[in-house]
Amino acid sequence: MTSFARYKKKVYEDYLENIISKEECITYRQNYAQKEELLSKQLICLNQNTDTQTMDILEIPWIKHLLEFGEVEKLDRDIIVTMLHEIRVYENRTIRITYNFSGRQENFLPQ
Repeated sequence: MTSFARYKKKVYEDYLENIISKEECITYRQNYAQKEELLSKQLICLNQNTDTQTMDILEIPWIKHLLEFGEVEKLDRDIIVTMLHEIRVYENRTIRITYNFSGRQENFLPQ
């Protein structure tokens, strides 16, 4: 049973026990029904947007390349050339790796 159904049931029980008036019962049940309908529509919209975003993400060239590699067990030249723009090794023993797709992920992450 959904929470809205429980609320509507509780309101009806309150009405039967004369805790609230008939008018209050009707008003509360209508409010819960409106909220439930609104949330259902929002959920449908979110599901549609998620499906669309997933399809859009899979069309991004660097994502396609990444998926082509599948599970990478070791780096080879093809992977490095496709995925990496630059590797810098500093004197203080730190490494900075710049990927070919750096910064592009913001285009599809939810706001």
